[in-house]
Amino acid sequence: MSDISVSAKVTRIECLAALGRLVLTGTKATNKQSEDEVGRAKAKIVSMLNDPESSRFGSIEISPSTKAICGTVNAKNAMGGYGQPRRFFVTADLARIEDSEVWKFDLRWAESCPEF
Repeated sequence: MSDISVSAKVTRIECLAALGRLVLTGTKATNKQSEDEVGRAKAKIVSMLNDPESSRFGSIEISPSTKAICGTVNAKNAMGGYGQPRRFFVTADLARIEDSEVWKFDLRWAESCPEF
């Protein structure tokens, strides 16, 4: 016979469930709200590309400190070929893709995506 009461077992199960929710809602885009935010960010980035239909997204994460959505995207260029993946970030009021003026982008990236 176990010394643990039924209420203690229920409390333990509730604690484990809460821990599972914490793990699932970390910096990765795993819950419904995060998925919606990432979807809106992707739409903003796709609208900025030369060939939106050719977009291929790499890893995408949400910055825990700034809540910016940070990731990489690759799309066909003006010549019709794929180049190197480019970094992007989307905040509440700004969306940027890495371009020829990398030093300017690097400053904004460091502010918006400091963990990456």
